[in-house]
Amino acid sequence: GGPILNPAVHALILTPICPHTLTNRPIVIPQDAQVEVVITSREEGAMATFDGQVGISLRHEDTIEVSASDHYAKLIRFPECTFYEVLRKKLKWGDGS
Repeated sequence: GGPILNPAVHALILTPICPHTLTNRPIVIPQDAQVEVVITSREEGAMATFDGQVGISLRHEDTIEVSASDHYAKLIRFPECTFYEVLRKKLKWGDGS
């Protein structure tokens, strides 16, 4: 449920999973930003997941610090497809439907 971000944009995306209100929206922040999230609720059930892989239970006053890594992942790109060509194909832009 996060935004589409051009790969040339160096940024972090924080995306709530299954938000229950429309006020909980994904947010794009600068790559050099540091975000601190503090659990203020005393209710149980708060969890954090990272890239949808590992879930960690959180408790009252737990703190999560988020920042960009100094390491980059190398991805395979096919030269015949630009970012916008892939978007057009996947989102069916301009196909008449």
